[in-house]
Amino acid sequence: MKHQLTEKQVSLSGFNIPYLEGGIASNSAPLVFLHGWGVGVEPYQECLNILAQRYRVIVPRLLEFESLIYNDADFNYQKYAQFIIAFLDTLDIKKAHIVGHSIGGGIGIALAASRPALVRSLLIADSTGFPLGTVPEIVLRRAMEMPAQAWEKPFSYQHFLIPQVFFLNCLVKIRSIINLGKMGIEQDLRPILPKIQVPSLVVWGENDLLTPLKSGKEFFEGIRGAEIKIVEGGYHEWNLFFADKFAAIISEFIEKIEHRQEQVSYERSPQPI
Repeated sequence: MKHQLTEKQVSLSGFNIPYLEGGIASNSAPLVFLHGWGVGVEPYQECLNILAQRYRVIVPRLLEFESLIYNDADFNYQKYAQFIIAFLDTLDIKKAHIVGHSIGGGIGIALAASRPALVRSLLIADSTGFPLGTVPEIVLRRAMEMPAQAWEKPFSYQHFLIPQVFFLNCLVKIRSIINLGKMGIEQDLRPILPKIQVPSLVVWGENDLLTPLKSGKEFFEGIRGAEIKIVEGGYHEWNLFFADKFAAIISEFIEKIEHRQEQVSYERSPQPI
């Protein structure tokens, strides 16, 4: 599938950080998409192509940010969020709709908690941010989830693309894969949830085994004023297999937030007598 976004680079702390950007200029704030652990940007292509038809879309390659983190002890959501904030500041982004899947959702949570003025809205899908258990427990859950997920959409090209991209990233970015994986498994974001004061939507697959639905409900309850949408039958990567559904959920939420902002601006503007 041809990508509608263009590969670009930005210099950050002396390192060239690659990202994708594309889409159309509109009155809405740009959409910043934070991808999941290990799979990079490519498996989200279909969804990003759909979103780029309506929004300016910016997608940092999260694995490349590892070069900015000088030792393994520094690897945490808050540190990662600070680099994303610096990345957006360098691009002169004043406000953005933040969308994150899996570990990207955890980074989005930390970003919204630490720089609320930058975030127009936050959408997290099947996010990490709770301790997930031991490695053997996670391996067992994934061994159950992947075949079940394949059965949901058996002829999808994603069944070939996801492992291909993952193993390629393991070859060239193994340190990032390990450190991000450890971060996602061990670290707990619950203490910072009350700091999030931006419009938020929690989207979760009903059958997610890696980050179970009970975690999504805790995010919903912990983020003040959040909304929740449960995707019937969805597993952890449901949004990669049903890109049109994920794009529609994102667009509907953004349009609601933008309409609300327009309404507030109109009510605050001087009205003719």
